[in-house]
Amino acid sequence: MLALKAYQQDALDALARYFQTFHQAETMRQSGFPLAGDGTAAAYAFEVLTRELLGQAVPYNDVGKRQSLDELRGLPYVCLRIPTGGGKTLVGAHAVGVARREAVQTDHAVILWLVPSDTIRSQTLAAFRNPKHPYRLALDEATGGAVHVCDVAEALYLGSAAYDTSTVVIVDTVQKFKTTDATGRKVYDDDGALMSHFTPERVAATPGLQPVGDGVERPAYSLANVLRMRRPVVVMDEAHNNRTSLAFDTLARLRPACVIELTATPKLDGKDASNVLYRVSALALKAEGMIKLPLTLTVSPDWKTTLADAIGKRKALENDAKAEREQHGTPYLRPILLVQAQPKNAERETVTVDVVEQYLLEEAELSKATVAVHAYDRRDLDGVDLSSPSCPIRVVVTVDALREGWDAPFVYVLASLGNVAAATAVEQLVGRVLRMPNATPRPTQSLNEAYVFAASDRFSETLRGLQDALVQQGGFDRLDVLDLVRAANARQAEDRPADPLPLFAGVAGTGQGVELALPVKLNAAALSPALQHKVTYDAVRGTLEVREPLTVAEVTALVAAVPEAQRLDVAAVLAELPTAREAPALRGVRFDVPVLALRQGSLFERLTVSDVTENVEWRLRDAKADLPSFTIPARAHEVGKLDVSETSGRLLTGVVSDGVDFAADLEQQMSLFAQEGSWDEDKLVRWLDANTYHPDVLQQDARAFIRNVLESLQHDRKEAPSLPLLVRLRYRLAVALNERIKLARQDAHAKGLQTLLLPSNDRLAVRPDVVFSFPQEGYAPYDLYRGGHVFAKHFYEHIGGMNGEEVLVAMELDKAPRVDYWVRNVERQRARSYWLVTSSDYFYPDFVAMLTDGRQLAVEHKSSRDWDNPDTKEKRDVGAAWAELSGGRCLFVMTRDKDFSALHRVLAG
Repeated sequence: MLALKAYQQDALDALARYFQTFHQAETMRQSGFPLAGDGTAAAYAFEVLTRELLGQAVPYNDVGKRQSLDELRGLPYVCLRIPTGGGKTLVGAHAVGVARREAVQTDHAVILWLVPSDTIRSQTLAAFRNPKHPYRLALDEATGGAVHVCDVAEALYLGSAAYDTSTVVIVDTVQKFKTTDATGRKVYDDDGALMSHFTPERVAATPGLQPVGDGVERPAYSLANVLRMRRPVVVMDEAHNNRTSLAFDTLARLRPACVIELTATPKLDGKDASNVLYRVSALALKAEGMIKLPLTLTVSPDWKTTLADAIGKRKALENDAKAEREQHGTPYLRPILLVQAQPKNAERETVTVDVVEQYLLEEAELSKATVAVHAYDRRDLDGVDLSSPSCPIRVVVTVDALREGWDAPFVYVLASLGNVAAATAVEQLVGRVLRMPNATPRPTQSLNEAYVFAASDRFSETLRGLQDALVQQGGFDRLDVLDLVRAANARQAEDRPADPLPLFAGVAGTGQGVELALPVKLNAAALSPALQHKVTYDAVRGTLEVREPLTVAEVTALVAAVPEAQRLDVAAVLAELPTAREAPALRGVRFDVPVLALRQGSLFERLTVSDVTENVEWRLRDAKADLPSFTIPARAHEVGKLDVSETSGRLLTGVVSDGVDFAADLEQQMSLFAQEGSWDEDKLVRWLDANTYHPDVLQQDARAFIRNVLESLQHDRKEAPSLPLLVRLRYRLAVALNERIKLARQDAHAKGLQTLLLPSNDRLAVRPDVVFSFPQEGYAPYDLYRGGHVFAKHFYEHIGGMNGEEVLVAMELDKAPRVDYWVRNVERQRARSYWLVTSSDYFYPDFVAMLTDGRQLAVEHKSSRDWDNPDTKEKRDVGAAWAELSGGRCLFVMTRDKDFSALHRVLAG
């Protein structure tokens, strides 16, 4: 099993919490508690999770309501935004298990995996069918090995038994399902091979089945109707291509249980906007070794010079790889050059594939075995494993045949002989050059970067074309692209006369300034007073006078103050300005912070959660057996009492709602396919034992606890659930059990932590020789701060995202004379961020600062809403113990709302 990167696991955790909150919200609503927003569980859960992840709730776009499609109202429809190279498909394969357990809550589910092209369909199918491929291993883990992978053609003949005994994953293009007229589409055709799916009970319970027509009074035995009955989980790969009215109409026909979008570039506004639940920054991908950055651009007006330079760079990289392997024993790597030739043109001479190949073989004197052509009718790469050490290929020549589905991380160099800003070059660039081999950073820095050589006589246009590529096709943040793309020759002197804007020629410290022509409107009111002191914007003349060198943060603030469509143009010019101050990390400054250390024999080592848990003895069977979080939906009893109306033939409880009862309708529908068989209490106990998380508990202890819980449910509640009802709601029951086990574990661990923190415990210490060092490279926040305030003292060039009150805390730190520098600490990154321990997890203070007198300060911010909860209290205790054990070398403050008096007292002392 391929280990997930931290951001990939975080994305899956966010998805799981969304579906769990969705079901909890539906239970609340059925119990009489009105939900905020539009009243649906899908919207409520989304706003709860975005508030947790982003610091503020994001309104939910209910596409059913916006598109006037009642079938989709209340549908859980969320997007995971992962830039190119971030492993979207691997995340999606794991998301299958999350959706099965948390969304549809069944042993077996139907997964409809929709892709944008037949090439990607073939490759995805091949990976899902390969028993050793990480994608298939993820599917096996998600389904317990009971998985059947097929495409639409195979699904047309798949009987009911396969769906009843395994999770069926149907991979195909969305075009197979899109239609304004179902006639002639195989998925909508009546076919006797599918008749076994259409039992009277299932037909009666499923409204809206497509009829056969022509006077035949029964539903069509079609794949579309099978899916409608089975309520598929829809996974949309490259989902930004499928946000049209026709795509939504198609989804309504299939009546999905939920939709999970995977894309780098979601639609972010309008009535078809995606609900982005989780997003990943390019910095996080770089820090995890997923992509090669920065990308170095070299521009030459002559195509032969471009090719010669690219060939030379590829050769140099191969030499670096050989030397690295000899010295460090790193995995085999053979850097490859990808050449994008120009298409054939009957009206003018172009640098075609044939011309390029002739140059490579005759003038560059490369051997024929090292050059492969993959364009038009020639397919030299078919069946070739480019990563094999026995493969001789060093150069691949193409036009645009590699735009989709081609994955070769050994490609390090791109030579574009046409217009690098053109769409075909854009698509090749972001998917072919950026991926890091084996998703592992190399010891040699040159092998962690990517290289583009372009034949062009306009450097600025080419540079901005690459920046646009990363934004529009790669899914990277628009304001980050200047850090992702750099020029090999920053001046490009021969190109500068053609630039539309003049460049800053002043010298730092001389007082010499420059006037820039800005053909866009700048919102000067959004600039901080300090920045307004350095620049003057003349709206009438359309100029910006820069009187002093700007910090990187100030450049970012200026870029943010112009309309988004023009930000790249403005940023490209401002990036040439000399900066007033380099961030401490860029200057090589060390930022060491003492940690909580535990004496192990004669040595002190950093205290971890396992140190806390290993010193705690607890028995789960002695924990409280009540289960307050397990609530039975109001309509749960009705599912077992379905009855068919004599007049309509419909199930009396199978009424299609307006979306508010989406979860209840889904639960009712899925119950028709549950293969319950013969269950007794012993079987339920075994199932719950296998489907709850308790690796630190003996099996007999866990099962005794589960029996205590079942006894409590059936004897201590006024409306005691029957065993068959508990069996049917076992996934809900498992979630509640997991929560109770987690609380019991936390209670036991909290006592262990309190014992460790006692003043009498001389094993715990804070020592100057046991420290965490913030890495000078690798700061990778999941989101970046984009506010208008300019910070001068942040340790890194970039600043992690902050909510409104956190920005105020940061401003207090930044203006304090006693603060030398500070960092916005990133959560859930144990290797790159500072942490302390709690009884169950790791605690990442929001800010860590170095004071001018050499002391360190950790600041955690909380709202009044969370101030008195157990987690916050424990963090206060841990922070206070850390500060006390340091003997005054370390300080800890917890701020509340907008009250910074405690912070002021510490900074004044």
